[in-house]
Amino acid sequence: MRHIEPTFRPIPLAETTSVNWSGAAVTTLDPVGDPFQWIEGTWTVPNVYPPTGAADGIWYSASTWIGLWDGGSGVLRAGCAVRADTAQSRNVLPWWQRTDGTGAAIDNFPVAQGDTVNCLICMTQRSTTTATIYLHTRPARRTPSST
Repeated sequence: MRHIEPTFRPIPLAETTSVNWSGAAVTTLDPVGDPFQWIEGTWTVPNVYPPTGAADGIWYSASTWIGLWDGGSGVLRAGCAVRADTAQSRNVLPWWQRTDGTGAAIDNFPVAQGDTVNCLICMTQRSTTTATIYLHTRPARRTPSST
């Protein structure tokens, strides 16, 4: 295992907006209504292709992420976006974001299609603004290409 000090790049809000998403929400049964302090999720990064009839020059993307309500008015989330275009270009973009639009791409986190990603988000106790995000990747088994 290798620790990577992340480098961040702001993501324009227009790149992170979607009108079609799905998911699930779990709420605490705590009668006081205290929010959860942490969440963990694991996923395999998909190998995506543009849809049939895709327009040239357009990136098509899908994201896998987990999120944690901050106890206030927002959700802190982290995940990976996978993008593809008709020129067969693809990339994977790890990221974090709050629902207020603040967030960043994590430029130096090595992840590729087929890799398994584990993400843990921990809110600082009694805080709605401070958290720690841990990302871990396990590379997919790749067979050497023949020449």
